[in-house]
Amino acid sequence: FAENAILHGIMHKRTAGAVMISFILHKGWLEIIIEDDGVGREKAREFKKQNNTTHRSIGMEITMKRLLALRKNENTPAGINIIDQKNINGEAMGTKVTVSVPIDV
Repeated sequence: FAENAILHGIMHKRTAGAVMISFILHKGWLEIIIEDDGVGREKAREFKKQNNTTHRSIGMEITMKRLLALRKNENTPAGINIIDQKNINGEAMGTKVTVSVPIDV
């Protein structure tokens, strides 16, 4: 996800960008937050179309299945949540990805 933030969000910026990664340990699960101040997913899709890229990544789907397989019970968070961050004018300000990883404690 950090690599995606750089390749799809930060790389297309005209100015310097940043990627922040946070880890929060909860009882029974780990929360990993990857935030970037890149161009956003919508703009990244536009760049992909301009480059005639037809590659379809299945990494997110595989990761989601693996996270769900790690769950010990239904109450343990597991998965991926993606939020397109926007300013008050609705302009992209980056992307926030939260990965919830079940763990044994």
